[in-house]
Amino acid sequence: MSIYNPPSLQHLAVQSLLLNEASTISTLEYLPPHLFPPVFKEAFTGRHMQLLKAMVAAWPFSYLPVGALMETPNVELLQAVLGGVDILQAQKVRPSGPSRGKTVQLCCVKMIIFAFPVEIINEVLDIFLPDDIEELELFTSQVLIFLGHIAPHFGHMTKLRKFCLTHTFLQTDMVVNTLADIEEMCALQFLSEFSKHNSLNHLSMEGIYFSHLPLQQLLSCLKSPLESLSINLCYLTHSDLINLSQCQRLCQLKHLNLSNVVFSKSGVTHLRVLLENTADSLQTLELANCRMGDSELSALLPALSQCSQITTANFYDNDISTAILKKLVQSMANLSNLTAEFYPAPLECYDPLGSVHVEEFSQLCIELRNIVFAKRQPKTIVFGTGICLECRRRCVYNTEIRLCQCWQ
Repeated sequence: MSIYNPPSLQHLAVQSLLLNEASTISTLEYLPPHLFPPVFKEAFTGRHMQLLKAMVAAWPFSYLPVGALMETPNVELLQAVLGGVDILQAQKVRPSGPSRGKTVQLCCVKMIIFAFPVEIINEVLDIFLPDDIEELELFTSQVLIFLGHIAPHFGHMTKLRKFCLTHTFLQTDMVVNTLADIEEMCALQFLSEFSKHNSLNHLSMEGIYFSHLPLQQLLSCLKSPLESLSINLCYLTHSDLINLSQCQRLCQLKHLNLSNVVFSKSGVTHLRVLLENTADSLQTLELANCRMGDSELSALLPALSQCSQITTANFYDNDISTAILKKLVQSMANLSNLTAEFYPAPLECYDPLGSVHVEEFSQLCIELRNIVFAKRQPKTIVFGTGICLECRRRCVYNTEIRLCQCWQ
């Protein structure tokens, strides 16, 4: 026996308002405040642009959480909302409701900033309350000078949880002001503001050169333990690696990405210490394209075997032999939580031109896969052969031992 659940009166009222959009727009001032959120949500989902714009201009509450409605950003929807904000700001008489009499305040939880002129960025940061921002991503070619300009705003982002800094490289014919004294001043200004963040637990840096922005000082500014740390395409000195291994704020890391960081023999020693310090918490480890050879990776095996919580490990594009690859796979096979693992093709499987010996590598992959499957059943196990010279894409063998499409 089926049970019929009739729609609520509020749902029927909302649908009626959407069907008569022009009439609804003309009578918004008489719409009960409690109907604004459900009507706005339905108008947003149904992309009723004119109704959205009018509703924002008549919005009776202090906050309008548009971001929560947008799984995928849509330019037209944002334009409609911002159009309503413009009308709202221009009004001399504010709409009735709890927010009556208040200057409109926009809220942004996640902000991504590219290397626009500093004046424009400052205008944007003046509009949005900095203490609402929880995630900030910066893409810039003039890292320190740029950071110096936004440092005052950055210091007020008291709820910041995630900070990503990416160096966008310039063309060689472009001139960049790299005066050391200016950069040093900007670095000091930024670090003084960076130390104010008590909630930061995700830190990512890509393509950053730590000349006037010392990693030691940056790490010393951390006020809470980091959950994830990504240092990608960066040059780390011996001193930087020592500081990483000794930083107490990294002992609870769940996610560590040091891909495209070159480790010397002595540098691997400090990486091993870092892995030992985080062995009880580390869940994902990215060490792709670190140019590690047999001796470097062998030195990490004892520490890797202690990472009992690890679920994902990536060792792509490191220059190791078949013997060391087998030892690595055997060591990782004992980690019961590991479900996704990525290994490089060993040096013996390449010919002098850099192409892989397909049959030889295929047989090795079967042997390596059997080592793992004797211990556990991973969801993903991939043995990579670098970049295919034919199609310029990464060629991989997974658990089904499939070749790159250009070889089939």
